[in-house]
Amino acid sequence: MIGVLFAGVAIGQKGFLSSILSLGKPSPTPTLALTPTPDPTANWRTYSNSEGKFSVKYPTEWTIKDLRSLGSIIQNVSNVVLEADEYKAQITISVSDTDTARKLAEGEQKQSGEKFSLDGTMATKWLESKEKKAQGYVLAIKGDRVYSILLECLSQECFETDKQYYLDIFDQILSTFKFLE
Repeated sequence: MIGVLFAGVAIGQKGFLSSILSLGKPSPTPTLALTPTPDPTANWRTYSNSEGKFSVKYPTEWTIKDLRSLGSIIQNVSNVVLEADEYKAQITISVSDTDTARKLAEGEQKQSGEKFSLDGTMATKWLESKEKKAQGYVLAIKGDRVYSILLECLSQECFETDKQYYLDIFDQILSTFKFLE
């Protein structure tokens, strides 16, 4: 019995001594392998507009309509509509180079809104949900041009169940927007 007790103490001391002796030795440092986040826009199509001097990527299942001018009060250099599947949502990109458009844009940008960089240019973004429509609106002034980018939910389904999905797509599209020189 005493022999078993001494053996237990000896084994315990050996484990204790080896743990003390290992304190001075560096322990192996775990390496962290970073996995790159996949680019959700990697397989999207790219639309370039030489008149509007911009390019943008958009989901492959969306369609694009280049409308040039919608006949608004302000004559636009370019009007492009990106339409989501089954007309649930659309994004309209309008470019104007008139003094009237610039003055209106400068006035709107003074209002509250989220300031952010759109391809290195200061822009303002507003998000709202009213009258059963989710909307995102971006306004940027680059040189003599005013860029207006509008997201509209066109269906009840978009507003009620898919609103966040389309707001996320809007942000992803904005992240691909490039001004062309």
